[in-house]
Amino acid sequence: RDDLVNIQDSVDMTIDGSIYVLKKNGEIIKLLNGKLNNFSLKIIEPPLINPTKIFTSDDVKNIYILEPGNKRVVIVDKDGNFIKQYSSEKFNNLKDFIVLEKEKRIYVLNDTTIFGFSIK
Repeated sequence: RDDLVNIQDSVDMTIDGSIYVLKKNGEIIKLLNGKLNNFSLKIIEPPLINPTKIFTSDDVKNIYILEPGNKRVVIVDKDGNFIKQYSSEKFNNLKDFIVLEKEKRIYVLNDTTIFGFSIK
């Protein structure tokens, strides 16, 4: 509903009560009740380049971003602060991921292989 919101180059979204929209340039827009909510990612090195997926939910404390270009999963808190990243040279064709925060596990689909690793 907010006229200031432009989501034309969005690639994914996730909901935890607020709606987080991931844009192709790595920007995340946060909406609450249809209105733009103040949210910005703090410094992430290297910067996000063409991220493809975002995940959070109301029972998850962080936001998870899949970024195939830098072969990684990036974790930020819901204030936009960088927490951690997981990367591997084996992540040469990342397609999707799932986060089981309570079990402290992330699974990524890389081409036709599923890799699982612990969140530490």
